[in-house]
Amino acid sequence: MIQINGLGQTLGFFYAKAGREKHNRNEHFYLLKHLTHWMHGHFSEAIADSTDNNFNGFLDWITSTASSTDYRRATTERLAFGNWLRRFAEAELKEPDAGGK
Repeated sequence: MIQINGLGQTLGFFYAKAGREKHNRNEHFYLLKHLTHWMHGHFSEAIADSTDNNFNGFLDWITSTASSTDYRRATTERLAFGNWLRRFAEAELKEPDAGGK
């Protein structure tokens, strides 16, 4: 999504789809929360860390104060995080059972 739509638009999509209520949190909420936490580690002064009440510090930073250099750096870092997360998920998730065979 980032390569096609851009970082800001992708984060906006995650934010729009995120279940904000504690009982209604979904994969978009958790992905945005993890992204915000990861990026806080790289831009700690600029991005508010994620908490239960504030999971959109990364989106706020991208849409308000990030320079074009920071935006490009954040995009590169986010793509690297996505690759790591995908590989981690592949290693941790089990293959679905093929019909009980």
